Amino acid sequence: MRISSIELHAACQVSTPLLDACAREGIPVLLATPGQAPLFIIGQQAEARRHRALAAHHGAWTGLDEARRARIAARLIDAKLAACALLVRQRYSASDHHLMAQIQRARAALGRTARIGAFERRQHRGQTQDPVNLALNYGYALLRHRVGTVVRLAGLDPYLGILHEANGRHDALVSDLMEPYRPSIDRLVLRLISLNVLQAKSFVEEDGALLIATDARMRIVQSFTRMLDATPRHGGLALHAHLRRSVESYRDATQESALADWTPNLLSARPESADDFVADGDGRSPEVFDGEESDAIP
Repeated sequence: MRISSIELHAACQVSTPLLDACAREGIPVLLATPGQAPLFIIGQQAEARRHRALAAHHGAWTGLDEARRARIAARLIDAKLAACALLVRQRYSASDHHLMAQIQRARAALGRTARIGAFERRQHRGQTQDPVNLALNYGYALLRHRVGTVVRLAGLDPYLGILHEANGRHDALVSDLMEPYRPSIDRLVLRLISLNVLQAKSFVEEDGALLIATDARMRIVQSFTRMLDATPRHGGLALHAHLRRSVESYRDATQESALADWTPNLLSARPESADDFVADGDGRSPEVFDGEESDAIP
């Protein structure tokens, strides 16, 4: 009864008695193998709770008018911009002043925007020949998969987006809630490139498309997993726990009829804030990667 859920993120064998026991105790089992849509195996009582949570989510989402949705979308964008600012300040140099000013202007403009404009398109797998963009896309896919499992375990409908269009063709809410965490993937890719984990030989061409080599993909997955589970040096929640708390706060807002007032948890609000990264001398602090310190990231 002390187990809230079981998540399977890799191939493994699970016995029938274990699944039967989980079903009887109402412990949801989520099969979240990479590359496949997450699948629930759940007991009757837990399934009933999930249906009630879905009903609350649908009711809260339907009750939002355009102005309220625009405000929530603006808060999501603001949380992403705040995370971008944290990323810049962690490796701040004098030449970054103009970039920080742009971020500040963008955040200020969100308060004056009545609606959010449409986004044209981003290059995905097989559409880009740029290795950095390819690595970012792969990292975002890993993040999307992890956010998608948390959204489903929270009992939310992954297709009811606010910032992204809820058209039923993709899990728009997952796209919404992962936005503030995208800069964490940017930071990870920068680290891998700076430390020569990702090099020219990490990418291969196949049928005219640029792809990430198998061993490089494995290193990205390993680094992504460590990033999620690592405890910040200056205290606070690990990234995965922070992400889970943010999704659960969204769920709680739907159940309390307070979705219009929901605000994402800012990463910069953690004890590991931008000011904690200012060191003596040149204003840089060492990175820790694979157990070794490195100060090579611009």
